[in-house]
Amino acid sequence: AITGRLTAIPLEQEAKERLVHLGASFSRRSPDGDPVGFVTDPEAAFAPDYLETGTVAADAVNLIGLEGAYIEGPCTIQGEWMKAHVDAVSGANPSVSAYYLTVGHFLSSGDRRAYEKDRGRFGGVTPVSAWGAGGGGAWEAVARYSYADFQSGPAFSGSELWTLGVGINWYLDANARLSLNMVTADLNKVGDTDMLLARFQVAF
Repeated sequence: AITGRLTAIPLEQEAKERLVHLGASFSRRSPDGDPVGFVTDPEAAFAPDYLETGTVAADAVNLIGLEGAYIEGPCTIQGEWMKAHVDAVSGANPSVSAYYLTVGHFLSSGDRRAYEKDRGRFGGVTPVSAWGAGGGGAWEAVARYSYADFQSGPAFSGSELWTLGVGINWYLDANARLSLNMVTADLNKVGDTDMLLARFQVAF
């Protein structure tokens, strides 16, 4: 595979804690005739393959991605779109695409999401007042919408998946986080699924 990613910061105002991030990526992969297919889950890693395309023998797969983010103080808006185009060994060349949009707002005073300029990505959250040090940690309300289109004629027998989630993140300190999310997923012509997800994470 050959893969690359470029990012830029077209706007940065440190006094207003404001930043705009833009990025683009490309990857060309060579399966050499092996079967290629795509699967996704409804924003829950433990869920079974909720949406899948089946497979097709492929000579190459091209992935194109676009991304953007806007940060202003405690607020963050972030989105990404990606498309995969398959060069099939025979027959039609199928493609799939997906995107998401997520919004977050810190409820605790002074907290915000860190941005790593040298890597062009978001970093971890370090609360202004950590819970273990007598403070209340950082609290963030979040919402996310995502959509996947796996329909591509006879080559891929996929469908469409919409997912909407809302939740709360509690960052106890720079290494521990507790999350609670309510997610609803709608699979076209099949039905919807509602999930309540809880997660505790420690990074070290």
